[in-house]
Amino acid sequence: MELQEITVFIGSALLAYLFYSPIRAMFSSLKIVDTIDWRKVNFSPTALGAGLVLMLVVFTCVAGLFIFKYDQLKFFSGLAIGMITLYIMGLIDDLYQLSASVKFIIQLFIAALTVLSLDVVVFNYHGLVGLEELPDLIHFIISLITVLVFINMFNLIDGIDGLSIGISLIALIIIYPTAIISQNDSLSIFLVAVIGCLIVLFALNHSKTKMFLGDSGSTTLGYLLSCVVLYQLAHAKFTFPVVDYSIYGPVYAISIFWYPLTDVLRIILIRLKQGRSIFSPDRNHLHHILVDSGLSHLRVSVLLMLITFSLSILSFYLSKFLSLNILLFIECIMASLITTALIVYSRAHADQNT
Repeated sequence: MELQEITVFIGSALLAYLFYSPIRAMFSSLKIVDTIDWRKVNFSPTALGAGLVLMLVVFTCVAGLFIFKYDQLKFFSGLAIGMITLYIMGLIDDLYQLSASVKFIIQLFIAALTVLSLDVVVFNYHGLVGLEELPDLIHFIISLITVLVFINMFNLIDGIDGLSIGISLIALIIIYPTAIISQNDSLSIFLVAVIGCLIVLFALNHSKTKMFLGDSGSTTLGYLLSCVVLYQLAHAKFTFPVVDYSIYGPVYAISIFWYPLTDVLRIILIRLKQGRSIFSPDRNHLHHILVDSGLSHLRVSVLLMLITFSLSILSFYLSKFLSLNILLFIECIMASLITTALIVYSRAHADQNT
């Protein structure tokens, strides 16, 4: 990390810290707080302004990129516009509980504009699950679905203190070296700024002055991650000592986001099996099961963050020896085994405590 990036990291962390208390006070006074429902234990009203802290840091960083005339300004300006649009929708949802259909239509519109205007369409999957070069429309649809999945899966896992922030933090830390190796200075600086902000938010999220992301923050964070991931998959062309990132990038991304992908897929299957809407709330998420076994929110978040980091590093290592689809298969097996082991442990531990 160069001096410039260290300065940005410290500056963004300091900025997030300075924004935090005033925004928390403002959201509390405006009654923009978490609402009680049957899934929440030991509930107390908590401000939902953490997403605004992230937004302000991102806008400050993007403004700096413009001032100092960095590259990829079209991408970052479009990203900022998409984030503010999603944030406003999420804030309205936090206040008035929008219907799932209205939220989906808005998300679909934003995702379509993003894929059309930000040059984040991946045009070659190099045989991953049989996908090669397909008609442009199919590539567009795949990228569109990716944005929608990211937006919603980070909202769905935002069920305990700091989990969405923690998983995002690990993901960006792992993605950061790819920006360095591909010599993308603009993206490197942007990632450092977001990482600095998320570290502060994660730490304060587990303090007495906690503040949540809310729907506004979690959907915005998921959108940011989708744009960064797709941009790197579409543009980063470099080779590790023996592995071509442009080929293995999608599998690396799956290993980084194994938890939200696995948990959301598992939840959808459970709800469909029970004949319920996939949007109906419950406490079947793995993080809820772990908390119900007696673990604190912090321990659950850190546990899943460590597993995410370990699985990602293992995936990078195994890619030296395995083909693309074999590596994907092994990742899916490992994610399933980890999830099953954690559920079995949690339920056994919960039974011992009753």
